[in-house]
Amino acid sequence: MPAGIFDPVPLTFRDGRYLGQDNIGWDIVESAVSLLSTLVFLNERNGYMYERKLMELKEAERITFQRLRIKSLDTYGTASSIDAFEDGINCRYGGDFDDASVDNACKLAAYALTSGGAGRYAHPSRIRANDHTCENIRIMVRRTVGFFANMGPVTRIGFDMPGGYGGRITEGYGNYLTGSTVWDMTTSTEPLPKDKVLQLLVRYVMCRHSDDPEIGSVTNMGLVNPRLNCAYIVSGSRIDPSVIEHVEKEIVGYRPDPAVRVPINV
Repeated sequence: MPAGIFDPVPLTFRDGRYLGQDNIGWDIVESAVSLLSTLVFLNERNGYMYERKLMELKEAERITFQRLRIKSLDTYGTASSIDAFEDGINCRYGGDFDDASVDNACKLAAYALTSGGAGRYAHPSRIRANDHTCENIRIMVRRTVGFFANMGPVTRIGFDMPGGYGGRITEGYGNYLTGSTVWDMTTSTEPLPKDKVLQLLVRYVMCRHSDDPEIGSVTNMGLVNPRLNCAYIVSGSRIDPSVIEHVEKEIVGYRPDPAVRVPINV
């Protein structure tokens, strides 16, 4: 699918911030941005109630890390470490996350990535996001939240697509839903990474086949890239029908398939 069919939309105007290199892995950074952005969305929806702090954080973890097929962070590492990192994340109404909150989000992400089979982070508790990386993550969260405040509201977060699964992809989730658009997020230095575009296209097709009326009414798909301060959106009507058909038949599997149904996440 050609990148040229996507329309670029700035996340913020007159931001003036260039984000340099981080001192930790890109996958940790992307997961931390997703975790903290999702936490803000959940708190905004539920009113920033202190007594719900842990509950909202656990839900943000579930949504962010479910792509790694992890049911709970409590299934790996030590409970005391997980508790300490969770206790160190503070979501303040109308305010940014402090460095300690960002660093603890990165440690949680590293634990999740290790448990998910990545194997890159033998000692997640030793991950340390430096001041520059903390500021990068904070800016990306701010850009993401601000963009969806203008484009939203976000009506679904980490949602299933009932009726949209096929013979080859039997489970998976969508990141964000706003009105008629399904969104994914990347913090890549590339505007439209091919793997992310394909993943988004698969989710779009599955949304279109969902028997949930709200999800099934999706007509657009978009990719938010807070590192580049830009979002990219395209109407499904601009996608070549042969591309949609290929995804339906060859990737999702909307046809009788004698092969064994092997669970695959998207």
